[in-house]
Parts: sequence; C-alpha cells; structure tokens
Amino acid sequence: GSSSRAITLENILQTVRHGEMTGVIESFKGRMVKSLFRFDDVPVSAILTHRTHVISVEKQSLISSVFATCLEHGYSRLPVYDKDPERIVGVVLFRDASTAWSQGKQETAVKTIMREPVFVSENRNVQDVFHTLKKESLNMVIVLDEYGGLAGIVTMEDVVEELLGELYDENEQKLGEKIIALNKEGIPEYKVFADIPIYQFNEYFNTAIDENNDSQTIGGYLTELIGHI
Repeated sequence: GSSSRAITLENILQTVRHGEMTGVIESFKGRMVKSLFRFDDVPVSAILTHRTHVISVEKQSLISSVFATCLEHGYSRLPVYDKDPERIVGVVLFRDASTAWSQGKQETAVKTIMREPVFVSENRNVQDVFHTLKKESLNMVIVLDEYGGLAGIVTMEDVVEELLGELYDENEQKLGEKIIALNKEGIPEYKVFADIPIYQFNEYFNTAIDENNDSQTIGGYLTELIGHI
C-alpha cells in the first residue's frame, strides 16, 4: 500500500498510548495478570482433551493415511502410538507429513518422520505446562495419569483458550464467539461483535434482517442503515 497507509511502529505505539489513556489496555492487562495467577491453581487435567477423544495414528501407518487424517480432522499434529492407543511414542506434524508426501514418501511408515513426545503429569498446573509448551516446538504435550497411563493431550491452543476465556467479565455469559449475554436484571442486554455474519445474528435472535443486501455483517448492515460507522 501507499506509505501514508503503512502500519508503522509509531502508529502502533500511538494506538497503545491512546488505549492506555482510555484505560482499555490497563483493564485488559489487569485481567490478564489475574488470569495468569489463577493458572497456578488450575491442574492441566481440567483443560486436557480426554484420551477417549484423542485422534491418533499407529506408528506403522503410511504417511498417505496420516496426511488424510490430518486433513479430515483439521489437525496440524497428531500423537503416534505403538500398537496400543494408550502407548504414545511420538507426535507427527502435518507439515512434516506434507514434506514427506512431496518427496514421494507416501507409502513410508509415519514412525520415520515422527518427533519425540513431551510428557507431563496430569497434576501439573496450567502455568507449568504453558512454559513447557513455550520451550518445545511441538505445541502439544501428552498428559499422563498417576499410574503413567494416558490421560489425554493438551495443545497451546487449549492453554490460550483457557486464558482468554478468563478475560471475559465474570458477570458475562459467553453464548458464542461473537455474542455475549450480559447478566443484568430487567431487559436482557447483549454484547455483539460487529463482524458477526447477519445469518448468525438472525439465528441467535430469531430475527429476519435481510441477508441479500450489500452487507454480510451486522456492523456493515448498521453502517449502511445509519450512514456512518
């Protein structure tokens, strides 16, 4: 784009300074810090994906089938087991499977490209696991129960989701990513993100806003209606 519209460090700092002045960033930082402290009390068992819901592949599986499994489920990494799904021996990254595929290794066993798994105890707190995840490049840890058996898995996304979920005010009930019901007495009030698609808004509130106009989102629709942002 033109230099006049380029995002510069100065623009960002100016925005941050404005945010600080209005107290928005300070409030967010305060809630973030509170949430991080709370992580000391949350065991990783509270946020893991339970072993019965873990999608994994056997170490002898062909790279072609691993590639297909990743695509089917939309995962960027999968645990690899040896004969018994509870015996995790590695983690395979989708990008490694893609590279192997492009090198013509579709019929090669996944054990040749899997990476060493990282294990943590289910009693570890989320804060510890967050630091473990930051250190290694798998973005996934295998969680073991007190007997050394598989409890489940935790990814960096799980930790971030837990952290960000805490940033919602305690008097708010999250109805979805884009609509939040505020628990106030009397008339129900909602916080609605402007980029929510009109059809989703209609579904939630049983409204009939025309979806065939130029706008796809509630923000766009209101701007069109009122004549300004």
